[in-house]
Amino acid sequence: MKTLRYSIILAVLALTLTSCREKESILPDTLPGYLDFYFLQMSFKDADGNDLVMPLAEEYYISDKTSVIYRGEVNPEHYSLDLITFSGGLDEKPVFFASKYDAQHKLLKTGQDGKYIGEGTWYLGSTLVCGSAVTRQPLQETIKYKFKCPMVFGDDYFHEIITWWEEDIQQGEYTRYPKCFKATIDGKEVAPVKGLIYFKQADSPFNAYFLDIVL
Repeated sequence: MKTLRYSIILAVLALTLTSCREKESILPDTLPGYLDFYFLQMSFKDADGNDLVMPLAEEYYISDKTSVIYRGEVNPEHYSLDLITFSGGLDEKPVFFASKYDAQHKLLKTGQDGKYIGEGTWYLGSTLVCGSAVTRQPLQETIKYKFKCPMVFGDDYFHEIITWWEEDIQQGEYTRYPKCFKATIDGKEVAPVKGLIYFKQADSPFNAYFLDIVL
């Protein structure tokens, strides 16, 4: 099971982490075991339209101090993230990655320096994976995030984000990509929007669900 877990985490990191090349990652056709991928992207702006994620993203934090490749990691010193009502997950601890999207929620391309080309909005991305080597896990009908980030919220409190999920895309017998159809932040409803984050093939887009949150 440890080998399975390690292999899956590596595969997920390969999908979620970005590099200096064009950010059109390819989803694998198969991975070991039964897997469910919950893709969520969240932007935060104030009432004047200021991008509150930008300061986190533009730090260009790199956890591997020997690397020169910016992968979109967010400095963990700036936020805390906990998951409630989420079971069967394969990640040791949930983390955020920052990516930039255009007005149609399509991932922007990057230059050789890893910086995005064109105007867009920064999003905090969460990729949660449930899985088992032997059996299908129940669908996570709700996922509750407890998120604290003074740079975003302007306070030192945890804020509650709840998402609701239902059956959607199933790729083969083993891999599912559920749909987020409802979300709230601190009790206020935010409508999820489907957007483009990956290409499986040049003519086959893959989507995540975006929350555009105004504080």
